[in-house]
Amino acid sequence: GYIPSEIILKLQENMEIPTDGVFVNYFGMQRFGTHATSTDTIGEAMLRQDYHLACSLIIPTRFPDLRALFDDGDYAGALAVCPPFLHTERCILEHLAGKPTDWEGALMRVPKETRMLYVHAWQSLMFNRGASARISVSREVVVGDLVMDSDESVITVDDDIITNFTMFDVVIALPGYQTVQTQTPSLCFQPKNPGMYDLPGCYRKLLSRAEDLVVSKLPDHKGFTLQFTLKPSAYATMFLREHFECVEP
Repeated sequence: GYIPSEIILKLQENMEIPTDGVFVNYFGMQRFGTHATSTDTIGEAMLRQDYHLACSLIIPTRFPDLRALFDDGDYAGALAVCPPFLHTERCILEHLAGKPTDWEGALMRVPKETRMLYVHAWQSLMFNRGASARISVSREVVVGDLVMDSDESVITVDDDIITNFTMFDVVIALPGYQTVQTQTPSLCFQPKNPGMYDLPGCYRKLLSRAEDLVVSKLPDHKGFTLQFTLKPSAYATMFLREHFECVEP
């Protein structure tokens, strides 16, 4: 992405950071892949146990001959024209060439880390949607929020303890069989399929803050550097998007 020129000029002129650094702790867009089909869409199909759809979503449309052969059910032919660098796709096609209706088996041939990438992308999307839903309600702690206490236990806020917490304590669930869903949109899914994937779920802070913010002019005075520190798992792209109006090129 890039920072609009008017904000760059303001930074160059004033050398001040026009922000307190607080931002919604969204997962960055890179979490969802760069191809026509986002990784979260594949993950959702897997979690719905629609393995046929998941395999179909993985086979790319940017290779028309490959896609046409796949859609015709000629998996051996599709494998023959599948580029060597499409490792995931070749795993699926190699299995289907011998067992053309075993969609679950085809996905099982995909390396586990890749399968987990798909379902984790769906979890990340659910967090982002849940975070948007929660932040639209209030910028203050409200009764019913999930918060992380000093023992790192997740509890539900009620009237008796609401003053003990700030928005930096509020968490949103990444869906799984060990998490409580509040703002996270519901979806009927199977969080565990032994061997295929396992989603216990976890919690992530709703807000984060960029610290140690410093802007410096470059020696040639034709640009500047923006330096800051983020907590683990926070995305610089999300901070920049929220506070500096960054947009995609």
